[in-house]
Amino acid sequence: MERKIVAIEPGVGAGPIILGNNRESIQNAYKYIYSSFFKSSDSKFRSDHCKIAGFIAHYDLAGDTNYIEIFNEENQEVDYAIYGTRTKGITLGKLKKILTLRNIHFEVNEYGIEAESIGLSTFNHDLQSDEDVIESFGIFKSAQRA
Repeated sequence: MERKIVAIEPGVGAGPIILGNNRESIQNAYKYIYSSFFKSSDSKFRSDHCKIAGFIAHYDLAGDTNYIEIFNEENQEVDYAIYGTRTKGITLGKLKKILTLRNIHFEVNEYGIEAESIGLSTFNHDLQSDEDVIESFGIFKSAQRA
């Protein structure tokens, strides 16, 4: 069976998982099992982790989505693409080339890429080189939309 491919839209969301949507609409986006946890001790709403769809949604104090993590789980039923390139197996170097070709400003830090102007980041717990496969993508409100 062909897996669903969902586009990551920096600063917006990924498919039906959209920044600013309330928790109920996020949970209704995919009818899969969710696990929930408090991101920090002062969190009012639990973050929702959906392994089958490959995301974690984090909420603000009003219960609206303010940060989305996208990753590739082992038995995931949803695949993601960014700017037409599938995220499964994409390296830091490949994403840097894609962003550079699109004239998108970004900075590289010890964990990955931070592109505040478009609302995109990446994360690797032990980033060593441009050849490392990206572990997760972060989607947040861009500097342009703030």
